[in-house]
Order: sequence, then structure tokens, then C-alpha cells
Amino acid sequence: MSDKYQREAHQRWGPTDSYQIAAQRTQSYMPEEWVQIKSEAAEIYRMFHLHRQASVDSVELRDAVHRWQCHIDQWFYPCDDQTLLGLADLYEMDMRFQDNIDKLGGEGTTQCMMLAIRHHVSSDVS
Repeated sequence: MSDKYQREAHQRWGPTDSYQIAAQRTQSYMPEEWVQIKSEAAEIYRMFHLHRQASVDSVELRDAVHRWQCHIDQWFYPCDDQTLLGLADLYEMDMRFQDNIDKLGGEGTTQCMMLAIRHHVSSDVS
């Protein structure tokens, strides 16, 4: 992450527990762990992209949402359903996330992720 983005993240989320946990975890990762993290993320993005035409309540998209939530939870910070929903909102509001996710996963990946995450969270609440 560039210094510019690190400063922005610190300004926006620095006081939050999630930010503090992520900062503590990520500072200790070795290069091979970053390779694994990026590889896992790319695989999950591909899952969303592959099933972007499927119904949001499909087993495949439910699995992709679950894997994404576990990925965030394992490598960065605790990711309950409300945190996951906040990520979907962030992906929608900040085009940089959409651009990067779609660049890695393919056109339409971010839109699929947002819809599937929102469906997952709303179906878990009801």
C-alpha cells in the first residue's frame, strides 16, 4: 500500500479497533504470507466473477461471501456481518475499490460482491 493510501486509511479509520488489529497483524506478515493473502483474494474474486450472473441466493455466491468474510477475518480484522455490510458500502462509495477489484477479478466482480454480501447479511438477519 502506498504511503498516500496508508495515511488516508490511518486518518479515516485509525481510532477504530479494526484498524488497530489490522495494523498489528499486517506489520508482522512475511513476504510469503502476502503472496498467500493476495492469491486467496484473487481466487475469491474469481469465484464472484464466475458466478456474477447467478442468483444472489445461489450456493456458489453464498460460499464466495463466506470465504471473503473468513479471509478478512483471518488476515486483517474481525469481520462480522455488519462489518461485511460496511465493506459492501465502501466498495460502492469508493470507485478505487471497484476499479481494483474489477481489475483483479474481472468486470462486474465488485457489483456481484456488493449484491451477494447484502443478500447474505439480510438473509442471516431474517
